[in-house]
Order: sequence, then C-alpha cells, then structure tokens
Amino acid sequence: DKDHVIAQGQENAARADLSFIERTLFAERILKAGHSPETVKLALALDDTTFSKMRSVTSHVPESIILAVGAAKGIGRDRWWQLAKLMEHHENGLRAADYVKSADFSSPQSDVRFTRLFDFLSSVPNRARAPAKSQQ
Repeated sequence: DKDHVIAQGQENAARADLSFIERTLFAERILKAGHSPETVKLALALDDTTFSKMRSVTSHVPESIILAVGAAKGIGRDRWWQLAKLMEHHENGLRAADYVKSADFSSPQSDVRFTRLFDFLSSVPNRARAPAKSQQ
C-alpha cells in the first residue's frame, strides 16, 4: 500500500541518520516491490536530481559491492555517483568484484573501504606496456 510505504520511509528517515547509500538501497527495494518512482520520492523526500543519482548508482554498482562497502556515512551522493561512473566500464565491475574480496580492501571503517575501492578503480590497471623507444 502506497501510504504505508510513504509513512514507513518518512519514519525511517526521521528515526535513523541514514547515509546516502542506505537511502539508495531502501529506495531500490521500494521500487523492486513494485512501487512507482513518485512513491519512492515521497517516502524519502527526494528531489529529482537525488533520485536520478540514486538510480544511476544502483544501475551501475552491484548490490554486493554496495554491501561490501557498507553504510559509508561520510560518503555523499556525488562520490557514490562518481563511483557509479567508474563502474560503467564492464572491466571495472569485474575488478571491483575481485578487489572487495582482497585483504587490501579490508577495513573496519566503511568510509575507508569506499575510498580504497574508489582509488583502486581510479588507478590504471597494470597492463603490459610497449617498450619505450630508445633515443639515438
């Protein structure tokens, strides 16, 4: 029921200091339950820009990666959106899936995990480079 979803969303938002990504996952679950984007925006008091960025994040960053990072309370919508842009490239999705299982990713703080993943995906992967031409 739409009214129940809206009330629950507003109650959760008021009661808990949800991070951007926690709100994003909640919005995605409401959509997957069959509710309209308008219902989601009302439930979470979202403007069109924020809702659009949330959708971009969930369409490019798999839920398994989001859950591996965690709440990341210090990471806002723009950084998550930038991560989503990095994840648009298929190879980065594969790299991220491997990286979140590595010891390098591990940290007790979710903000640190986010930063490690972002930095990892922002770096150029090690590739065989052509030997430099000698100057004679």
